[in-house]
Amino acid sequence: SYWKKFIEIKTKHKQQQNDKFGNKEKKRKDFEHPAVEFKLDWKPGCVIELKGLDTKTCDRESIRAAAKLENNDSYADYSRGQSDGAIRFSEPSDEIKKLADKLNTGEIKITNSAVLSARVLEGEEEQSYWKKFIEIKTKHKQQQNDKFGNKEKKRKDFEHPAVEFKLDW
Repeated sequence: SYWKKFIEIKTKHKQQQNDKFGNKEKKRKDFEHPAVEFKLDWKPGCVIELKGLDTKTCDRESIRAAAKLENNDSYADYSRGQSDGAIRFSEPSDEIKKLADKLNTGEIKITNSAVLSARVLEGEEEQSYWKKFIEIKTKHKQQQNDKFGNKEKKRKDFEHPAVEFKLDW
């Protein structure tokens, strides 16, 4: 009969769609995400360590505003509520040391508050800072990369049920 043939064709078509999706699923399962590593060629003399920041009013924007140097990009490593932070610069210069001195004397303030101390990191302290910074960035990149993998893990657990098409009259 016509309707029996119609139901058979629809059921077969739906099953083919599920099989096709299942094949894509198998391909996705076989894909492995490579390890990600953040690489940075850092330059010495580009980091000012800050201590004694105002935990209530300080933010990254105010640190960057206070640390503005001409032709040298600045980045603030700081989270709200902390009393310590750092300012990174893209290029080393004598102006960085002068800025640290002005922050120390209170000549330059961050959110109308003087910091307890500001100094340019050197030697092992600077190496330790950059090592920690690279570890954090690598972890962040790996998490971003794993987002795709996490979706795949959820999909692996999903089983495709057999489909049957029915008409209720």
